[in-house]
Amino acid sequence: MLIAQLPGYLLFPWPDGWQAWLPALTFTLSLVADYVDGFLARRVDRVTGLGEALDVEFDGQGLLAATALAVHYGQLPPIYFLTVGCARYIYLLVSWAARRLARPVHPLPPSTTRRALAGVTMELASAALWPIVPAVMMTLAGGIIAVPFLAGFVRDGLIHLGWMDAESQGYLAARRALVRIATVLLPPILRVSVVVLLGPLLASAA
Repeated sequence: MLIAQLPGYLLFPWPDGWQAWLPALTFTLSLVADYVDGFLARRVDRVTGLGEALDVEFDGQGLLAATALAVHYGQLPPIYFLTVGCARYIYLLVSWAARRLARPVHPLPPSTTRRALAGVTMELASAALWPIVPAVMMTLAGGIIAVPFLAGFVRDGLIHLGWMDAESQGYLAARRALVRIATVLLPPILRVSVVVLLGPLLASAA
């Protein structure tokens, strides 16, 4: 119900005053409800395949609507919606086309990063709807998060189509190298970049 309200905001400009918080609160409440739902299902051991499928579908719809709204409000560039917002549906379209062409498709292996990247991307979309967040900050954060998010979708697509073997030694070695770069080398570089790019803006705002 909360996600269904988000596209309605696309018909109007960003409201003024306290009403400017309504889109952000609507999407943030949907994220909280999504988390609580999964938490309770795990606590009482009621996790089901239907629940997992619905969770994925509503996450995709929520991200699509929230990124469209963030672009509409000028908080994120249009390319963010066409890539991150539509990534799941592009993946599903490619999968459907492969099956229509009688091409073999393969199930995706478990991933420790897929769910985490999806969660961070959803939280970024929520933050982009907050009236107090500068657009330049969202553009920078969106670019940082979009790269690994889209890379994960490309990897999943290649594995799904059988063009990449997730069990091969070459893939595993490349994955270890990328994880090292992302967790050891990139964080200090990104911190310095944030200070350099946002320092003057924050100083002027202060």
